[in-house]
Amino acid sequence: MLAACVLAILTASVGVGSFLFHTLANSWSLIADILPIAVVIYSFFYLALARFLRLIAAVAGLSTVAVRAAPACRRGHCLRRHLDVPDAGCALLRVLAAAERVGAGSRLGGVTATA
Repeated sequence: MLAACVLAILTASVGVGSFLFHTLANSWSLIADILPIAVVIYSFFYLALARFLRLIAAVAGLSTVAVRAAPACRRGHCLRRHLDVPDAGCALLRVLAAAERVGAGSRLGGVTATA
């Protein structure tokens, strides 16, 4: 329940950051727009690993860090100036597929990687 409330607050912060950037359009509001999006994506990814696959917190955390670092290192640079949403989306689909393989589909409420 606490995790759902935290994700709801983080999602609201995406709206605030987006409003600030699209209203003011300066460098600090760009960060206010991008940073909450990244936090929501990787927080949800961590939560999906912990809840759907029932990974322990340390493994879910290390996996989340690995998913974030892997696309940047694959392209030869680890310091990125933008969030790579397609890579995060692919990672979430992989979690859904893994949940299906380990029989956690019932905990997903019928959501599958193939639907």
